Parts: sequence; structure tokens; C-alpha cells
Amino acid sequence: MRTLLICIGGLVLGAPLRAQVRRWNVTLEVGELRFRGTSADTSSDAAGAFRPYRPSTLGLRVEQGGGTVRLGLGLVYGAGPAALIGPDVSVAAVQNPLTLLELAPTLSLRLSRIGSGALWLGGGPVIDHWAWAVAPSRWRAGAEVAARVEAPLGRATALTVRMGAARTASMLEDADLPPTFERRASWRSSIALGLTVRR
Repeated sequence: MRTLLICIGGLVLGAPLRAQVRRWNVTLEVGELRFRGTSADTSSDAAGAFRPYRPSTLGLRVEQGGGTVRLGLGLVYGAGPAALIGPDVSVAAVQNPLTLLELAPTLSLRLSRIGSGALWLGGGPVIDHWAWAVAPSRWRAGAEVAARVEAPLGRATALTVRMGAARTASMLEDADLPPTFERRASWRSSIALGLTVRR
């Protein structure tokens, strides 16, 4: 009887421990960024701005956790032209693209299940390194929130769609801008499609 009680106790105590085993999730994703702000033309009421123009991105995100909470780290590479955005026309300088390398620690919470998939909400700081052939590189910091939908493809893989919004200081310097322009905070939205492998 004593042996049976010990075995039952071990099973009861071991179940939550097994449920809390941390799993690794590795996601490779491709996407696009869209920027607002960054700079503004102060010479008139026109909505003119100079900013990155829809950089394409390639991201690698690694998360650890099970259940409803995950801790992760994202590494994102992006490249695209700088553009002069006007109310009627935009001009992109494709010869000297901007490149972005971003480091993004994240904390994610599972909000709900969607069939066999799940909806996650996460956020955290972002650290950006911008490089540009016509100007010195520069570092910027900010924060991002993102929602992600996971749809399992099998026991160990899932398709993900991630949508985010972030705010950082302008990636431009005053020397990058014409005299009538001034720097503004950068607001950006992102969308990415990814493939997750679980271990």
C-alpha cells in the first residue's frame, strides 16, 4: 500500500512538472516593414517626408517556453531604399539602399486557442543598427508589440503570421536631411509569414 501511494504521489506531482517542460520554437520568417514619421517637411502644410520605403525583411526568432508564456529573441535583417514621400508622388533612391539589423528580446503570452492553433501577443525592446552607403551607420532603440497566429502543420511544425507595430527614434541624422526637413520619431508596422519548428 505504501508503495502504491508513493507511485500515485509521484504521478500527481510529476504531471505538472512534465507540463512545464520548456520547449524550443525556432521560426524563420519573411516580411515587410512600412514606416511613418521619421522626418517631416516643415516648409509647407504638405505631408512630405524622407524615410525608409517598405524594406523587405528576413527574420530568425527563437523562443523557449510551454503553456501560455514564452521568452524569445529575434534577429531581423531588412533592406530597402530611402524615399522622398510626397502627397502625390514618391521617389525612391534604389542605388543606395538602407540596411537594418535588429535585435528584439520578447515576452509572449498566449491569448486564446484558435482550433488547433493559437493567438499570441508579445512585446519588448528593439535595438536597431542602420547602415547606409552614403552616411555613417547608426544605432537606435525603441519598443515593439506584435500579435502572432500559429497554425500547426504537424506535430513539430507550424505556419505563423506575425503583425507588429514599433516606435523608435528617427533612423536619420540632421545631416541626412534637406534644410527644410526635421527629424521625427519613427513609427512602423510589420507583417511576416514564417515557418516554426518545435523541439
